[in-house]
Amino acid sequence: GDFRGRIYINLTEFSAIMSQIPWSHPSTLLRLGGGQYAAELDEVFDGGGSTRFVLRLPQTVSRYLRENFRLNARVEDFEKYFAEERLRICAVDPRILEPNGLDRMLGDVEHLLDETGSIMLTAYANLLSAVLLLLGILRLFAKDRSVGLYRDLLSGLEGVSSAQPGFALWKAAQLAREEPLVAEHLRSTPVSELRVDDLLPGPTRDALTRFLVDYGHRGVREAEIGEPRWAEDPTLMFAALRSHLDGDVDLAAREREIQKARRNAEKDLEESVPLPLRLAVRKLLDVVRRFTRMREHLRGHVVEVLGMFRRVALEASRRIRAREPEAGPDAAFFLTLAEVRRVLYDENDRVAIRVQRRRLEYERNRALPEPPTTFVGFPPDDDEMIRPVTRMKGLAASRGIAEGRARILKDPSQAGSFQPGDVLVVAAADTGWAPLFLAASGVVTELGGPLSHAAIILREYAVPAVVNVTSATRALRDGDIIRVNGDVGTVEVLGG
Repeated sequence: GDFRGRIYINLTEFSAIMSQIPWSHPSTLLRLGGGQYAAELDEVFDGGGSTRFVLRLPQTVSRYLRENFRLNARVEDFEKYFAEERLRICAVDPRILEPNGLDRMLGDVEHLLDETGSIMLTAYANLLSAVLLLLGILRLFAKDRSVGLYRDLLSGLEGVSSAQPGFALWKAAQLAREEPLVAEHLRSTPVSELRVDDLLPGPTRDALTRFLVDYGHRGVREAEIGEPRWAEDPTLMFAALRSHLDGDVDLAAREREIQKARRNAEKDLEESVPLPLRLAVRKLLDVVRRFTRMREHLRGHVVEVLGMFRRVALEASRRIRAREPEAGPDAAFFLTLAEVRRVLYDENDRVAIRVQRRRLEYERNRALPEPPTTFVGFPPDDDEMIRPVTRMKGLAASRGIAEGRARILKDPSQAGSFQPGDVLVVAAADTGWAPLFLAASGVVTELGGPLSHAAIILREYAVPAVVNVTSATRALRDGDIIRVNGDVGTVEVLGG
């Protein structure tokens, strides 16, 4: 459903399917995703029949095996296909295309998104199945230690592609320290005014140029093609770079900490599981880790294709504005794909009034109070009063305890206020904030669960984090001194 411009999934219908699986609970998936009302869902579907599931099991297993029999080979073939399509599509300048050429480009991007999304969902389904099985085993044999074990077993995976931007900026900061003039320019210039081309030629400029080539398609709210990417607005990149320049993040020490926690967790798991099952559990853990890496890698491809959509939309918007100045610079983002195609071919098709009406609706939805992440029926019309709190509860996403000044960021343009040692507080567990994750002493988010992209990245960075903290950006005040406990999932206000 669509509520105030936000898309929500109907958990009741989804849980009705999950409840047919023997020994499964709808609340399990809900907690992984970070939603609320888990107990209520279990009550609604308590004792649901599994007859239909069991009858369909042979067909389900057969389909599952067919889809995954050659998954590794399928991914390898896809990577070659994706590399060729990316090179072909990105080599074309949409500004020089005739309408039918821009239409074909849009069709090519659509097809690439279908192919990319399909294989990513297959990897995600495998990951989810394996995670549910692993969690079941942990709860059965490790009892109360299961949450901490799961978190530590999936830390320090190495090769997680979505974590690479943070590491790349940390390395660029080390290069900048060796170039005093560059470092001074980075420190003295407002981050909103910094540009790579303005830096003196040298290793730092080369590293940042490479960063934008490799990761410039990512950004905050990167699943929304209407939002600018890091290549268009590098404010967040420079804010993270400057924080690293003035901070003292010790990656080697963090790596030792992660590996120690991981080894201890593996030892604990071995001792908890009966001997006949240990080999199978080790294999299952390897599967979870492999599909976690694969999912993050493929998610990066999806975001890259969305960036291609944005290129086409920006060019379509430019053409619409040239014809109808009153439509504004972003008209295509307020049109359906069919409407974009129609306006490309028909010069007499006028869309300005339609775009203006939809833009007003969008701005109205943005101005309305943020709906709750999970609700029954419909979200409330009026936002409830948020009272100051001293202790908040969420989900433990990344181990460790951190104390620091809360820095509440709602938009990348505010990133210039971020300082080394700050605790980053944001609404969504969005990978677009990842450059600041590594620079932060801790992270708090309103949305997300242990399986979210941001939680995976934060565990790679060994940054204490608590996610799914309801109304954190409103209950906390910017500048509060807070303690983030990533071991138990709490956030405490220590002072103003």
